[in-house]
Amino acid sequence: MTKTGEIFLSKCLEGDASLVSRILKRERRYFTGRNSFNINIKDKNGRTGLGLACMVGASDIVDILTKRYDVSLNTVDMFGAPALLYAAQQQDSQSLQYLLECEDVDINVEDNDCKNAEDYAREAGQIKNIELIRKARKDRMKGSWADKEDSSSSSGDLQQLHSQSDRQQEEETKPKEMIESINLDDDINDTIEVHADHQDLNQEKEVIERVNPLRSSLKEDQGSLHKQLKLIQDNEAAEEKELNVLLEKEKEALKEEYDKKIIETEELFKKKIFDMKQTYSIERFKTQEKLEQLTTCLESFSLDRYLRASQSVNELECPVCLEEMRPPTKIWQCMDGHPICDTCRRRPQVTSCPVCRQELTGRNVLAEKIAHSIFYDK
Repeated sequence: MTKTGEIFLSKCLEGDASLVSRILKRERRYFTGRNSFNINIKDKNGRTGLGLACMVGASDIVDILTKRYDVSLNTVDMFGAPALLYAAQQQDSQSLQYLLECEDVDINVEDNDCKNAEDYAREAGQIKNIELIRKARKDRMKGSWADKEDSSSSSGDLQQLHSQSDRQQEEETKPKEMIESINLDDDINDTIEVHADHQDLNQEKEVIERVNPLRSSLKEDQGSLHKQLKLIQDNEAAEEKELNVLLEKEKEALKEEYDKKIIETEELFKKKIFDMKQTYSIERFKTQEKLEQLTTCLESFSLDRYLRASQSVNELECPVCLEEMRPPTKIWQCMDGHPICDTCRRRPQVTSCPVCRQELTGRNVLAEKIAHSIFYDK
């Protein structure tokens, strides 16, 4: 996977439509097939950028990608689910509408568990999405796609013609502007050199005549400036003495206030310590009574039996959501056998084992049988 592909997938998952649009515009030459950038690139779970955008409800990115002719609309991930099924789960139905407007989208597609788009919307409680899917299925059965196909093809041809004419105009105007700017710079340099040769001698004479009186005036100004500088230094020294006196007075006042506050805080803390000791004695007496009650309860409690049951249940907790993997939850595992529940495995952020960071290999059937025996025995 290239660096551009990794950035493209991550921004689709984050919902950054502006950066996705910039990547596609920068890679517009890929339409001609002269580069290896693939808009249908997949992550470790087999999800494309369109599928990730539908999972997070990024309708702006879905709109951009569905307008591309080279995007694959029915690509499925490792769970057999395309982008349409994930869009049906979202509360914002805009992404689902963009996909249903595409003729190539398979509305009746099912995942590995034989669930279609209506099932995904029903599980998420999105009644509006179920109505949109059913309406789109009826429209397709009536054959309403013919008019849309004609209008989309004509608009696409117009856009291609406009883009080709704009590129030709830019290529023709750039060389002309560069040639004109180069010739203009050469003419300006020639005129400057000619005038400089004729004016150098006259300028030297004029400068010498002007410099002599300026030197004398500068010497006079220098003497007056020295006097002013000395006066400023004397004034600064006097102000510094006054400031030092004021600082000493402020220090003394602050010190007196600081001493008063220290005395007040000490008295306050002494009072708080006395109150805390009283409350501590009361609470200590109460805890002793509770400990006596607990000792009587522990005498009649079988600790070994409770620990054996709790340890076996703790081993069947998912390390991501910390929920017990009760039947009929499917349990997945990595190469070292660390378990993870089916809900967390389907998250786009989970691409490897959260414990050892190794690849997730498949189902842990033994753990599912153990969970069945533990929870159903209870």
